Amino acid sequence: MRSVIFLDSLVLLSLYIFSSADAKVISTSQIPNSVKYAPNWFLLPDSLVWSNITSVPTPCSSTCGVYLNNKYYQICGWSSSRYAYAQIWDGSSWAQSTVSHPDGGVNSHSCAVWNGLIIVSGGNGSGYTTVFDPNANTWIHSTPMPVFCYYTSMASVNGKCYLFGGETGSTAYYSTYEWTPGDASMTLKTDMPGPRCRMMVTEYNGKIYAFGGSTAFGYLAGTNTIWVYDPTSDIWTVKSTHLSTGRCSGVAVTIGDKIYIIAGYANNSISDIVEVYDPIADSIEFGPQLLFKTATCAGAGDLINPSGGEIIVSGGTYGGSSLGTANRGEVLVDQEVQPCSLGIIKATFH
Repeated sequence: MRSVIFLDSLVLLSLYIFSSADAKVISTSQIPNSVKYAPNWFLLPDSLVWSNITSVPTPCSSTCGVYLNNKYYQICGWSSSRYAYAQIWDGSSWAQSTVSHPDGGVNSHSCAVWNGLIIVSGGNGSGYTTVFDPNANTWIHSTPMPVFCYYTSMASVNGKCYLFGGETGSTAYYSTYEWTPGDASMTLKTDMPGPRCRMMVTEYNGKIYAFGGSTAFGYLAGTNTIWVYDPTSDIWTVKSTHLSTGRCSGVAVTIGDKIYIIAGYANNSISDIVEVYDPIADSIEFGPQLLFKTATCAGAGDLINPSGGEIIVSGGTYGGSSLGTANRGEVLVDQEVQPCSLGIIKATFH
């Protein structure tokens, strides 16, 4: 067990474990600001270590991925033609799903997990949102797309799915749609602050974080914006913090209290860049680079236990070819104490 000691020229605060009968209840207002907001009082930061795993059997670009029930699913994509299957990593090996996408495959699409199902939307090859049920081993058509477009972004929050932007052969879109898979139509919500396709999105604490993305069809330099959508209030917020450079067509993954923005195009070049965004502090820094350069790749992860999780990034494109390369990122999550959320603590002064 780690001990935490806060040093100040006037105050030494030590935290002990003791019975509630002996405890003094002290609110945060009684702790001097020099202690409460000391600049280096967090424990060791989160860490990320990448390793290579077995290559995906069928190399695919313009693909997407999700993490569900401790398995990683790379969903469809492009491999000389539209690829129609899910490729599944169980922690030790890959397997191909035995049922194919109902439209013979899809690429340049987005996907999310909803209620134990994998929802796929947008892309080339289907005018519908489609649903893959890993337990029943079935694909079905769900709701027709409001606009048939590519490189949409999608996330699932509080029992609803949200679809953002996308591009056609001439333009990028502002639109935000909300729906429950199976409903006859999607509900148009507040537009994004600007047109975007190829964004990297992920959910954190009931809100959807959208990173970078392109402002026009085929624009691969990307943007450096960070936007946050609150489904409860239907409000978009533009953050003052930015990515280090314009980026698009990578992946964003939430593990614990950090968001990892991985690979993609960075100013028109295919990259291995990893940036780590702290949504609590609204700050960003570089993380360990991916072990291969890729764009239009798949990626997802999950917090497996309170102290750690994993990220899988697979496929994509580099040098004009579809990739089968795959990396596993091991994330160790520290149980940090945030000054803004101390609440009431039990402590004693010496």
